[in-house]
Amino acid sequence: MRSNMNPGSHFPAWTNPATFPALKGADSGTSIACLTPSQFMGIAAVAKSDMCRCYFQVNGAVREVLYSTKTRDWTIVGTVPIS
Repeated sequence: MRSNMNPGSHFPAWTNPATFPALKGADSGTSIACLTPSQFMGIAAVAKSDMCRCYFQVNGAVREVLYSTKTRDWTIVGTVPIS
């Protein structure tokens, strides 16, 4: 999903869902785990960080993806095989 900021707010507004190529190809039935920083003193840490990462399985391996606040897009960091 894409979001843009509400005027005068630190919180993103909901916009139409979007598809990100980095999130495609997840194995059927796989779970997704995401790490996101919380707020500190009322400021969303995510707006100034590259810590929004998610992990899920693709072809039996674990894929790590990273959300960029600059491009507002997900990119593939890497894929680790599960032995």
